[in-house]
Amino acid sequence: MTTIYPTKEEILETQPKFSGDTIKIILEWKAKHIKTWNQISSKKKLAKLYGLIMRLTDNKVHIKTKSRAYYYNPTTKTIYCNTSNPSIISTLHEVSHFLNGVDELMACRWSIWLFKICFPVSYNKLKWENHLLIKK
Repeated sequence: MTTIYPTKEEILETQPKFSGDTIKIILEWKAKHIKTWNQISSKKKLAKLYGLIMRLTDNKVHIKTKSRAYYYNPTTKTIYCNTSNPSIISTLHEVSHFLNGVDELMACRWSIWLFKICFPVSYNKLKWENHLLIKK
């Protein structure tokens, strides 16, 4: 059985190039919001992620937060965010689809490498499960 998802090794093999101020934007967002992340509601987390999405996409994407999953619709240029499970990595993954297209390897590399660079302590607390990073 083949899968469309890349392996951990493929994802970590090559760090992608990040355009413009991508890392700076994420680090500024982190400095402002991450200290209280574990104490705030899912609704507040989604609002903060909404702001991050808009900064990374120059306000060129639509966002829907009443969803049960994360995904990107390229036809409508809409990122759907999981209402019950706000996730920084999943948000970055869908932003990558908006910026870089449908390539799943690129979206995984872009989001995971950004998370690894910008949130190294949190990254080290996660474990790999196929192409995903999940809490231990």
